[in-house]
Amino acid sequence: MRKIIARFLCILFLISCDSGKSTMISPKSNTEYGEVIFYDLYRGFPKKSYRVIKNFEDYKAVFIGLNVDKVPQIDFTTQNVLVLNVGRNDNVMYSLEPEKIIEDGNNLIVVLRRNVFPKQMVDKKVTYLPITIVKIKSKKEIILK
Repeated sequence: MRKIIARFLCILFLISCDSGKSTMISPKSNTEYGEVIFYDLYRGFPKKSYRVIKNFEDYKAVFIGLNVDKVPQIDFTTQNVLVLNVGRNDNVMYSLEPEKIIEDGNNLIVVLRRNVFPKQMVDKKVTYLPITIVKIKSKKEIILK
């Protein structure tokens, strides 16, 4: 009986361990109009900002600021990029990702989902700066909700 419990606890421990590669996970957001191309909990910017990038120079500047070497390719003649930077927040830890993207005439309405992390998961010694970068597969005007 002790061996069974010990094995169970070892398996549970191994499953719960983090491999250290969680900073660049991609949420499951991939729709007809948008795709998450970068997601990180630690490398965002301290100031909260949501912005649409329409040219390569601004796009590359964001990735240089994030200290990322490999910049995903974007065709800015047919696509835009949406940067959702949550910024520093000591009260509630959350990240943002697009829940759905709706076409409305000449506009795309991006409905955002807030992913709130449990307080037990948040370590006060670590600075969390969540950022999500979304490739928008359209040149239409973007409205956030």
